[in-house]
Amino acid sequence: MLFPRTEDTRYFKFGLSLLPHYLTEYDTSRMAMAFYAISGIDICGATATAISERNRTDWVNWIYAQQVVPSWNMESDETPKDVSCAVFGFRGSTSSGRPHNPHQTCSESWHHDTSHIAMTYTALTMLVILGDDLSRVNREAIVSALKCCQTEAGSFIASADGTESDMRFLFAACAISYILNDFRGINKALAIKYITESKTYESAFAQGPGEESHGGSTYCAIAALSLLGRLDVVEPYRISLIEWLLKRQQEDGGFAGRPGKVSDTCYSFWVGASLEILGGFQYVDSAANRKFLETTISERGGFSKHADATPDPLHSYMGLAGLSIAQEPGLQPLYPPLNITLRALNHLKNGTKWWR
Repeated sequence: MLFPRTEDTRYFKFGLSLLPHYLTEYDTSRMAMAFYAISGIDICGATATAISERNRTDWVNWIYAQQVVPSWNMESDETPKDVSCAVFGFRGSTSSGRPHNPHQTCSESWHHDTSHIAMTYTALTMLVILGDDLSRVNREAIVSALKCCQTEAGSFIASADGTESDMRFLFAACAISYILNDFRGINKALAIKYITESKTYESAFAQGPGEESHGGSTYCAIAALSLLGRLDVVEPYRISLIEWLLKRQQEDGGFAGRPGKVSDTCYSFWVGASLEILGGFQYVDSAANRKFLETTISERGGFSKHADATPDPLHSYMGLAGLSIAQEPGLQPLYPPLNITLRALNHLKNGTKWWR
């Protein structure tokens, strides 16, 4: 079997127009669903052929229409009283009821119309993939939001509502800051402290201090350190960390996120990307992992989490991302710390406002 398959590109493209009913629960996270689709098209090397100029413009404008912006000029006006800067960034969908306005620079504050740190990360990466120059991104507002969202422990809350705070959102904050080429929104020392305190006795990382090691949170920790330029932090236990990650490969060739769990398509990326960043991917049995992933593909396009399950956008993208890290011929190579292709990374550094 050769990758990329035409069926996969078609699956991702279809997902940008219509999603099946069983994904209704993700309606407020459309930004993430779009990220998997657009990133999937990119990793298949089809951004120039599968995305028309009209679609590209429409999708860029839709993303910008989800930007939550201040009601005042942050560079010249004082911050109004009783206003939290934590709301700024990108929301996950149109569920707030805001009018579609991709060019707004100021907007009246609405109760509960708030950004989400993961949606801000996926929004920015999609804009980069689609070739936007980020000129409409309100960097100052997003930097202010990150400052407000970092907790005393060093992690970040997901949104102004403060519902969750763990390693996922610390990674997202680092990725956002890297894309914007501006780390003023992060107390780096505090963030690194949170990461090191989340290291377990197994030398891997949990979502937070005192919790269980996990392949996903380990990726988030390692990728965050890489984006911060502080991979030296793990050097004293890098070998044992690589060993823990390698032991996540199961007898069927796939990867599991934790000891005692079964293989799941997405960990081909989470674990594989971690090993690639640490310089240990060469010890993976890539052929065995490929055989496992072949059992999860659908004839209609896409990947599921395991054999005989239904394909979904997340596992479809992560399956291809795992194959890309293994240098699968035909797939675009990835930059693992940011989870975008090298093609997109080149545009970020040479074609966007904050890197020129």
